[in-house]
Amino acid sequence: MLNVKSLALACATLLPTTALADWNGPYVGGSVGSASNIEQEINNDAFLDYEFQDRTAFGGFLGTRTDAGNFVYGGEVALEFLADDDTDDANSGGADVDYIFDIKGIAGVPLGDALAYAILSVSVAGGTYDAVNDMSASGIGFGAGAAYKLNDNFSISGEYLSRSLSEEFEEGTYDVTADTITFRAAYNY
Repeated sequence: MLNVKSLALACATLLPTTALADWNGPYVGGSVGSASNIEQEINNDAFLDYEFQDRTAFGGFLGTRTDAGNFVYGGEVALEFLADDDTDDANSGGADVDYIFDIKGIAGVPLGDALAYAILSVSVAGGTYDAVNDMSASGIGFGAGAAYKLNDNFSISGEYLSRSLSEEFEEGTYDVTADTITFRAAYNY
């Protein structure tokens, strides 16, 4: 009959012996992806609702992480530019979102060379409405991501972030939603 000590020793030999990826320190990188579910509601005397087509998003980010063993946390700033929207709504009273700026807090779990994490952001979408007025809607976003360390200095990742933003103006409120799925590459210092 096997005893507990022999069973524990057998299980220990099955565990990986390689060091886990180190997620500590600053990083910088670029992203490309898709912005979808871009919708704008204007709540005033005449309620208006605009839905925009999916758009290509590209940008850059800068952040830092702290690896506390079984838990990784950090912060990041990211700026994404959205390709031009060809829908008629952008030129007939709707807002055209040109960029999204995010300040993100991340918390996650390292899984060998991978990192799975949750995202909470404070976000701003900037652009124009009525084709001539500046628009700057702000709010919060929630999301998730996964990163993989290729080596000590390079990593790749994918993120999903959903934002709910608004801006007050004289006649009412602009409510803007924007979701992004981005593929990212980073240099880790």
